[in-house]
Amino acid sequence: MQKNQSLAPKIIFYLLAVFLVLSSCKKDECKDPTNPDCENYDPCYGISMPTAKFLMEEQIWDDSNERVYISEDSIFSGSNIRFRSTFESDEYKHTWYVGSEVLSGFKVTRNFLTVTNRPNYVTISHVMEYPVDKMCFPLDDGRDSVSQTFYLIEYWKELNVLGAFRGLLKGQTDSFDFKIRTLYEDGMDAKRIRIGNERMDDYFINFHNEGDSIPYDFFSANNVGYFTGNGGPSPDGVMNYNKENNSISLKYRFHNQDFELSGRKLK
Repeated sequence: MQKNQSLAPKIIFYLLAVFLVLSSCKKDECKDPTNPDCENYDPCYGISMPTAKFLMEEQIWDDSNERVYISEDSIFSGSNIRFRSTFESDEYKHTWYVGSEVLSGFKVTRNFLTVTNRPNYVTISHVMEYPVDKMCFPLDDGRDSVSQTFYLIEYWKELNVLGAFRGLLKGQTDSFDFKIRTLYEDGMDAKRIRIGNERMDDYFINFHNEGDSIPYDFFSANNVGYFTGNGGPSPDGVMNYNKENNSISLKYRFHNQDFELSGRKLK
């Protein structure tokens, strides 16, 4: 009898411990605000109001000789620039103000090569109307507007993928400096807007650490450039610039071999 009495407190303690563990597990299993079965369920969790903020993208030729749109921040050479909302369905109404033009649709494209007064700043305004989520945003009026400004370069050298660089080829130990410059025949930096019949070329100076200065085809946005050669005597590939850490990365085919290069911009 005394033996059974001595076991009773242990059994009670054990059952209490099991109860606490199970209760704790039950609570841990129900902390997802997106789960309707949880106490902290929030039907508006992760939902935000639509915004009129839009992407600005410039069209260039890529290394497959295809026209592509490159999403950039606010610096453009100014050929075909596309302004695009990520809210594309018919329930959203878009109105764009581009200079004196009033346009509609979730995306519009305009060419700015007629803007010869460079450098220049251009502001685009976008108004978006949309159905209101009354449960999550009862005070929303179903309308948002934004104005975004971009810069039109005067000289090609203002793009991040042109200038002086220091790089290291994958598998090698010694870095080297090289330049990519858009120049007139007299060696002067070329302007974006061509005047008359002035010839300009993209010169690769000590590219691939070869010591020479050769013009190659190079199509560039601010942070992306494409080599559009044949991969043999002229390079074919892509160059990316990361403005967050001033780094560059290149993947290209040259002399019928594939190469990767990483490095940074010098100026």
